[in-house]
Amino acid sequence: MPVYEYVCAKCGKTSELLRKMSEADAPAKCEHCGSTKTKRAQSVFSASAATGGGDAPVCPSSGQPCGCAGSCGLN
Repeated sequence: MPVYEYVCAKCGKTSELLRKMSEADAPAKCEHCGSTKTKRAQSVFSASAATGGGDAPVCPSSGQPCGCAGSCGLN
């Protein structure tokens, strides 16, 4: 089951819920205030395709996969 993010109209906080795809657009109960006035948020999906069988290099300054176009000196 995928994880979806919902933003609460009452308290403004975001909740992450593990739900069936068929339930993705149904209102969800806010885990912070209990309101059911929530709306599914746009989630960021990230995928990395490695060539040559290796992992993407890690940026020494952020510890994240390197996407700094060489400014960190890694590329």
